[in-house]
Amino acid sequence: MGTLCGESVTRDREQEFSAAGRSPRFVQEHWQAMRARINAALEQMPNSELDRVQHHPRRGPLTCSEVLLVVARHAAEHWGEAQLTRSLLRASPDTVNPPGPKGK
Repeated sequence: MGTLCGESVTRDREQEFSAAGRSPRFVQEHWQAMRARINAALEQMPNSELDRVQHHPRRGPLTCSEVLLVVARHAAEHWGEAQLTRSLLRASPDTVNPPGPKGK
C-alpha cells in the first residue's frame, strides 16, 4: 500500500507478532477489512501505473507490476508456512486436532 499507492505505513513489528488471547475470528475480520482496503486502492490505480518505477524500501527500483509480484510471492511464502505449522500441530500427539476448512 505504501510503495504502490503512496500511503503512509507505520508498523510496530513487535505488536504484529503478539496475538495472545485473540481468536481466529479476530484474524478473519482483520483480513477481510484489509482485503477490502487493498482492493479499493488497486481499483483506483490506472493500468498505466503498472509500468511506473517505484522505489521499494528493501529492493530498490521496481515497476508497480514487479512490486505486486513480490507481494504475491511473499504472501504465498506465509501461506505455505501457515499450512506447514497447521500440519505440524495436527501431527503432534500433544495437540488437539482442530478441524480444517469445511471440516477437513
